[in-house]
Amino acid sequence: MARIIYAPLATAVMGSIGGITFQKNPSGQIIRSRPSISKASTSRQQYAHNDNQNLLSLWQALPNIDKDEWITYALTYTKINKFGQVKTLTGYNWFYSVNYFAIKYGMAYHATPPTHVVPAELPPWTITLDAGALTITLTDPFDFDNNNIVAWCALPTRKNTSSIQQIRKFMLLLTDSTPQPFDVTAAWNSATQMDFATGNFAANINFFFCLQSIRLSSNITSAMECQKWISAFP
Repeated sequence: MARIIYAPLATAVMGSIGGITFQKNPSGQIIRSRPSISKASTSRQQYAHNDNQNLLSLWQALPNIDKDEWITYALTYTKINKFGQVKTLTGYNWFYSVNYFAIKYGMAYHATPPTHVVPAELPPWTITLDAGALTITLTDPFDFDNNNIVAWCALPTRKNTSSIQQIRKFMLLLTDSTPQPFDVTAAWNSATQMDFATGNFAANINFFFCLQSIRLSSNITSAMECQKWISAFP
């Protein structure tokens, strides 16, 4: 930091030029290096950045004829987002939405638009604690031959409500009805980087979970359906 003494023709300079900032403090007029803010991404954020970059690179590599097909697809079909809202997407948005799970979870990749088939409706479901494990139970049959279910969670909280925007932690894909109830304890531990056990949380802690169905042939997802489970530990 350096002090400034102005000549008669210049009485003050404020603001930044390049990497230099001019300002006034109790010591008088000063000049100092312009501060830079650096925010390091977490490992999970870095994975998300990489996923986004991979999808953008795949889009940019598409022939124009394929991009035109996605643009036409976007003009033909709207998309129900995770909030249940009907949205008009661009061709790239549809390409991204359809191929997000393909890139991240090994599902079918679509260089051109798939046949537009929406996912099956989610059946009623419950989330429970049984013998120290978190389990999800579907109370009605579900067409797992043509669909999967995507399970999401949020960090435990004392808040009574949780925005779907906060339900960002992917737990697992449910791909088969036979192991019901689905034990999601290990998946929850991995997603939250916490250890779910009856002794780790006080009473009245809220755990939020959401499910989406996804059509295997088109990778189109449904809106999220969410539930809250409240801990009752002693």
